[in-house]
Amino acid sequence: MSRSSRPRFKIRIDDRKLRLLSDDGVCQTLDLGEIIKVSAFKMDLFTYDVVGLEIAFDERGGVSRWMLDEEMDGFKLCQTWLEALPGFDLEGYLGVLLTPFQTGPVVLYQRNDAG
Repeated sequence: MSRSSRPRFKIRIDDRKLRLLSDDGVCQTLDLGEIIKVSAFKMDLFTYDVVGLEIAFDERGGVSRWMLDEEMDGFKLCQTWLEALPGFDLEGYLGVLLTPFQTGPVVLYQRNDAG
């Protein structure tokens, strides 16, 4: 599947929920309370970098992950939403944003009961 034919997603924030909406009408919802871990990363795409977030969360007795990146409509809303998590590392996130050639993911939040 080529990059141009993949569904495009929009991020919307509503109170404690993040909604991920695709162009083809699919909607997924994530509540802050479901989040287990958040990591930030920077991808080197040869001529430019893209900042992303990996959000791990509880789903049906297991763990699922969403990878969100700054090219998604509404991505900038994620920072403010995630700051509501206790102990969210805003400085770590800003470090990923502002550091050229950032290597490796930076854990910004880990729920206390997560391994």
